[in-house]
Amino acid sequence: MAQESRKTELIGELARARQTMSSNLGALRHDLNFVARIEAAFRRHRVAWLTGAALLGFILAKLPPRTKKVVVDRKGRAGGAEKTFLEAGLLVTILKFAFDIARPALTKWLRHRVADYAAERFSRTRG
Repeated sequence: MAQESRKTELIGELARARQTMSSNLGALRHDLNFVARIEAAFRRHRVAWLTGAALLGFILAKLPPRTKKVVVDRKGRAGGAEKTFLEAGLLVTILKFAFDIARPALTKWLRHRVADYAAERFSRTRG
């Protein structure tokens, strides 16, 4: 009999907890619905929102345009940038060629390493 009354108490507590959680979830959904909250604020204070938007647009229109400074370094070797790009392109081409040649060996080595690791890891008896 005592177990039945304890069971009934627990069922009641669970029902109350679910009800509380449900109401809290509804309040959280309301608080996180930013679109509806902004729309309501706009409806209530339409003049303030429009004035603020116009003021922000005016301020942004009056900002000076961003100018970009181009610095040209003529000191040093002639055609430095072109030579640097050529060297970088040649290096990338050589590395790609070397990797293409070494890929089968690397794949075989990696496959064996993974197989050895898996055999060692999963063949142990747990205890």
